[in-house]
Amino acid sequence: MLALVALSGFLLAVLAPLVARLGRKPAAALLAAGPLALAVLAATRAPEVWRGAAVLERYAWSPQIGLWLSFRLDGLSLLFVLLVSGLGGVIVAYASGYLKGNPRLGEFWGLLLFFMASMLGL
Repeated sequence: MLALVALSGFLLAVLAPLVARLGRKPAAALLAAGPLALAVLAATRAPEVWRGAAVLERYAWSPQIGLWLSFRLDGLSLLFVLLVSGLGGVIVAYASGYLKGNPRLGEFWGLLLFFMASMLGL
């Protein structure tokens, strides 16, 4: 689940310029729904975290040499996931009106979503 959260932001960032061709309002709704859905998904894990348990996920990257891809969701990281993805969704929606008429809006959304995904990955 945590890997999905981190990777879906990068997928949205890559697809943002293509989705922008749908039109400003539909693209904004679709692109803003992604980060907001991530916030809701992370919030579903909140009861576990509030009880003091850290949610851990670990994937073998190259186990022969001891490399693992690990994700940990504790109280502080849950706070940041909620802040980054929640505010990311709001900013994507706000930018559609603020940058109305800008031909590079799709590129802006892509960079914004890439930054958001990078923050989640950290």
